[in-house]
Amino acid sequence: MNRKINVLKLTAGSNIAEPEQIEDELEVYQKFVDGCIECVRINERLVMVVNDEGLIRELPENIIASCLYWSITDKPTTPICGNAILVGYRPEDGSFGNIPPAAVFSVLDLSRKLRVLDAAEDPDARPE
Repeated sequence: MNRKINVLKLTAGSNIAEPEQIEDELEVYQKFVDGCIECVRINERLVMVVNDEGLIRELPENIIASCLYWSITDKPTTPICGNAILVGYRPEDGSFGNIPPAAVFSVLDLSRKLRVLDAAEDPDARPE
């Protein structure tokens, strides 16, 4: 039986982060990011799964994923392109696990703030 874990799905081209429970299987990650995966370590307990060739394939920029990535670098670099999945990481055995609740709260808050900024640029848009 496959193990299910709680993650945040970060969809490219939108500023929406969606909590979801998924099967912890390589094929599930590959399907959502539309290709081969690369794991980007955010901190000791948090990993972002992205498309290994998102930039080369010119997939849409993922603002939330890029902001998270840039938060761990000294300066903004190239953006994360394509869908991403934020997942918990267990350093003791190197496996994925449930995303920590504090990370869920922080990323959902970032998502809400980005939608407010989008609405400020577009008078017809309203944040969810």
